Amino acid sequence: MDMKINKENFNFYGFDIEKVCKAFEGDLKYIGTFCVKESIMPVAVFHDAKPNKRKGHKSYMLLWTRGPKKIYVSGMSPKEMENYRYQAGIYCPNCHEVIYSVYRHDYRVCSCELCSVDGGRDYLRTNGAGKIVRIDFINDKVEFAGNAS
Repeated sequence: MDMKINKENFNFYGFDIEKVCKAFEGDLKYIGTFCVKESIMPVAVFHDAKPNKRKGHKSYMLLWTRGPKKIYVSGMSPKEMENYRYQAGIYCPNCHEVIYSVYRHDYRVCSCELCSVDGGRDYLRTNGAGKIVRIDFINDKVEFAGNAS
């Protein structure tokens, strides 16, 4: 079964992905929004197939905001991103959605409200009859990992 995540549902900051990709130099592709490093809040992650290394650009651009009209940008190398590319989520067998928690206190419910998830990268709390999945943000793949309890 081919499982996909509707990434727009997890666009925590509501960034216009198309505008972001046009505004920043490079060949950007939106990977997803999730926590990296020891961050409390998530970042929108974009992959740049051809980063401008002369300008110090890295393969992954991280974008977040704190307050109106204030956007922060940083970068990560593929080696750094390797530690954050996977995250647990839940697949709902009723509505066939894959959901995950974007950060520690981000409680998510699938569209039919049978399954829920919370905890971001810090812990996995599920409620429902779903199946636990492993999400690979870089390759845009989802695979079963077990049953929710």
